Amino acid sequence: MIGRLAAGLVALGLAALAVGGCAYRSDIDLAPMADRPSRPVIAPGDYCEATASSPPYMVSSAEGCQRIGWDSTTRTHLMMIDKEGEEPTRFAPIAMGDDLFLLQADGGEDTEGGRFHVMLALTKGAAFFLLPPLEPEKFVALAAKHTGVTLREAPEKNPVVTGGDPASIRAFLKAAAREALRDAEVEDDELTIAIRDRAGVPDHEANGMQTMTIIELVTTIFALQGED
Repeated sequence: MIGRLAAGLVALGLAALAVGGCAYRSDIDLAPMADRPSRPVIAPGDYCEATASSPPYMVSSAEGCQRIGWDSTTRTHLMMIDKEGEEPTRFAPIAMGDDLFLLQADGGEDTEGGRFHVMLALTKGAAFFLLPPLEPEKFVALAAKHTGVTLREAPEKNPVVTGGDPASIRAFLKAAAREALRDAEVEDDELTIAIRDRAGVPDHEANGMQTMTIIELVTTIFALQGED
């Protein structure tokens, strides 16, 4: 399961991120069915990388794109759905406000490292940006400021959320996303946006709609970074 989960996380981020480095861990289900939206938060289709420097933006569509689907029965996004012989990895979305979404994958069993794997993404139309994780030491320090949120720490492992009501934990994770963005000191030319396109066509300049979407998403990213 972990191999498939790692592949799904890489697909979602469209970058070579290790599974331990791009997801938070939790013993608590932060995406129960009753809280999941009935419609996809990321429009189904092929997603390719676009670097958000200055227009004209270039879309890397020739290779490396990934398909994202939606299962309306389970209200989950499907990643790697065209990989032959592999089951798709499923991520359950939860709205956190201001175009920020929690995306949770179920590891399938309770482990010391946490059953649920959680990522945060900003979405805007047919584009999204995978937020960087907060460093483990800072994650622990921030949790101490959020009443009711408890963690389990273990040597050489990422901390695991073990207690707190889902609403409080989501507020904590939103604060972690904001702090992580500030620590990263992200600039426009360092942002890699995932945008819907046609996989396999030659790399090309973003069209008018894609350009507007990228600008809106970059604005949202810096708005979250600058929130108090």
